[in-house]
Amino acid sequence: MVFPPLDRALKEWPAAIAALANGDSILLLRKGGIQEPQGQFWPATTAVWLLPSIEHQQPEALRVPAEAIAHEVPEQLELSVWAEISQAIPLPAHFPLTDLSASTVWTTAFLEQRRHWKPEQPLWLLVLRTYRVPESRSLAWQASYRGCRSWITLAEPLSRQDSEPVLSDRAFADQWQAIAEILQRGGLTLDGLPTAAHAAD
Repeated sequence: MVFPPLDRALKEWPAAIAALANGDSILLLRKGGIQEPQGQFWPATTAVWLLPSIEHQQPEALRVPAEAIAHEVPEQLELSVWAEISQAIPLPAHFPLTDLSASTVWTTAFLEQRRHWKPEQPLWLLVLRTYRVPESRSLAWQASYRGCRSWITLAEPLSRQDSEPVLSDRAFADQWQAIAEILQRGGLTLDGLPTAAHAAD
């Protein structure tokens, strides 16, 4: 498949990007920052580079070894993973988060904290199909990438040539099936969303 160059990016903590890049997770749970357009998080694009950021990172919020937590981001970034956002689902206010937490790098306590910030806005569940490029794309960190916002337009589009999915169709479908079952147990109706079988087609 041919993927055109891409200049959109989603800022995320390095530990979460690593889990996506390793195939350990296909989920992000996001609320957005105070500088989002219209003041709220909204998944307005379907493909993004995953841009490491440590803004507001809380080591105690992560279920990963301490040595796996990045404490700085280099001025010269090397981007090697991007993702298709295959689902963007606003979670109900009282949806149980414990089982979803186990599919992410975050603790349940942190996800509850994230949900209760701006309680009038939903916590978004993003299902991502992550891809790797064979050679990382160099990108100089710019002041315009800073700030409490999720979505970034890069200084120039970066090539996605020869990208390969991190997970096979079957492996991705299996993870999505497990997540869909968690959502259904929590009372979320998935009418209109693709099943795992469709995801593997």
